[in-house]
Amino acid sequence: MRSSRGIIWLSSYPKSGNTWFRIVLSHLLNQSTSLDYINDMDSILGSPMVANRSWMNQSLGIESNLLNQEELNQLRPIAYTKHAKDVQRTTYIKIHDAYTYNSDNKPLIPDEGCLGAVYFIRNPLDVAVSLSHHAKCPIDWSIHMMANEGFSVPLDVNNEKQINQKLLSWSSHVKSWAAASSIKVLFLRYEDMFFNPFDTFKQGMDFLNIQVSPEMLQQAIEDASFDKLQAFEERFDFKEKAQPDGRFFRKGVVDDWKTTLTEEQVKRIIRDHGEIMHAYGYLDDSGKPVMNIMKGYSNEQ
Repeated sequence: MRSSRGIIWLSSYPKSGNTWFRIVLSHLLNQSTSLDYINDMDSILGSPMVANRSWMNQSLGIESNLLNQEELNQLRPIAYTKHAKDVQRTTYIKIHDAYTYNSDNKPLIPDEGCLGAVYFIRNPLDVAVSLSHHAKCPIDWSIHMMANEGFSVPLDVNNEKQINQKLLSWSSHVKSWAAASSIKVLFLRYEDMFFNPFDTFKQGMDFLNIQVSPEMLQQAIEDASFDKLQAFEERFDFKEKAQPDGRFFRKGVVDDWKTTLTEEQVKRIIRDHGEIMHAYGYLDDSGKPVMNIMKGYSNEQ
């Protein structure tokens, strides 16, 4: 296991496989034999997700909802640097923010105490569908917001549970983390996690310097299958779901967009994100969607 002290950022645009990876990682770190741990991932990984307002309040020693967005963003890097110094082990923090810079031209995610990042990318055609279900909004809304350079979540900036997270557009989100040259970033595609889970998760664990046997990794992947996660959520609930009456683990499939999106919706997403989709293997050279991607693309920065 990695012995370094500091933060590994687990970054993604929402609904791109971040939680799935965290579940497998938690399984391995906790050496679990059941799914009971998934509502306790914060303690296993060493921190709640970065947007957790109570965690931020405790770290800063003030009520963050009393600050405006500029004031809070100036203090966030201080909180992360302090956390990295205080921890006695590697801590893995989920983040949906784009890799942005504050008004002082310093990154929101400080280099100090940062051990690296894993970035999860998913076909935006499927993200649009999954995001609409997650937020209980029309698909046209999710397509529109994915192209909005000012997109932030939660929509209510005074949300009691989460601080505001600047996503930018889907394309800009991807590009921002790819351009984070001062930290080491591993890109993993959701599609490769789906079609080639063992090799893809192993690539992630190798990057994290987590040594596990093939048998342990395979068992963790099998225990985190969507069928089992859905059954667990149905019986015990999952605390990270956005809506109390919704479901977090809905389908977990690839190419769901084919039977969901209209031709016009597909064209809009390709128009908005075609450059990045092609760069990461989601469009062929003629600009047509690539389906059932069996051969993976990964990129370590």
